Amino acid sequence: MSATSLINNQREVKTRFLTANLISARSEWTQIIDAFSELKLHDPRIHSPTFFLASVSPESWDPTFVVVRDEKRKTIGLLYAKERKILGVKSGLFFADATLGSLIASEHCNEQGVLEAALSALIRGGRVRGLRLFTPPAGYEVEVLGLLAKTNNFEFQTAPIERHATLQLAPTYEEFLERLSYKTRRNFRYFRKRSKEAGHVYVENISLEENISSIRALEAECSQGVSEEALQRSIEILRAAPKPLLLALKSDDGELLSFVGGWHEGDRTVIIIQLNSDKRYSKYSLSLVMRTYLIESLINDGCKELFWLGGVGEPLRGYCVSVPTSVVCLDSPGVFWRMGRRFISAIRHKLPDRVRVQAELAMPHELSDPRS
Repeated sequence: MSATSLINNQREVKTRFLTANLISARSEWTQIIDAFSELKLHDPRIHSPTFFLASVSPESWDPTFVVVRDEKRKTIGLLYAKERKILGVKSGLFFADATLGSLIASEHCNEQGVLEAALSALIRGGRVRGLRLFTPPAGYEVEVLGLLAKTNNFEFQTAPIERHATLQLAPTYEEFLERLSYKTRRNFRYFRKRSKEAGHVYVENISLEENISSIRALEAECSQGVSEEALQRSIEILRAAPKPLLLALKSDDGELLSFVGGWHEGDRTVIIIQLNSDKRYSKYSLSLVMRTYLIESLINDGCKELFWLGGVGEPLRGYCVSVPTSVVCLDSPGVFWRMGRRFISAIRHKLPDRVRVQAELAMPHELSDPRS
């Protein structure tokens, strides 16, 4: 049976009555792709449905779309959301993210109206027990969610959260180096020279498919572990990216030592993954060396901003700015949902790690990173 339902919001937004079509059935995803094509958007920071679907791990999430149309049945926007599955069962807990072009696809003048109509449809569809929206603190999204919480008698909470970081680049690589401290600048130059002397070769635009097995092998060599689900998600995103960034550092005999993956959005580049052979090549500081090449390459290409998805470690962390983000939490007033959240709050410290991480997603101020 189709999962599609038409929900008329009965609310006039900018003198127009909007209708919202809620779609979650896989068989109807082609409608979403057609609706996106109808929008004819040119902003490289607005993601396509195909790209969004690639970012959703099917083991843990169920994607949901809302198509918003005006009174003439013309598509004016899409909402992207995903429902958390806990132990394979849909939980009624929905997540959406406004911080990186993965919430609304529409012309900027229609964004607020689209968001209000789409979230109204989602809530009134009867499946939402809780909603977690990551948004800029001063964004219109907070106002819209506050209104919807009041209208639907949902609990409303908001709190700051740190997730991503940005690094502003300089016009030239030498100017960028001058911004760094003496120690950091010295390490940039020293470890890169040492890597070159060892015969390591920097390679741009590598073939993702030809290097998949080598990239997977790097996961076991990293000093900081990456889950198989997170790695597969990153690979799928890179496959779907319109302008992927695929960089490698290889030994003189072709062994993959370091890999960086991301995508370009106009004058901004987003980094989603970096893997290094830390355990066998720790003395070469491969992570730092790779980032020197990454930054120099992006500056030469005219990139102005480097966006680190999930943040970045030292030494670059001190030169980055945390992306201001709030998590807005809406929760159903239903007795069972409220009791369930209280129960989870009471026992979460006694749960196995994997179960606890998933269970805490129901707690507004105990959120784990929902990207994986």
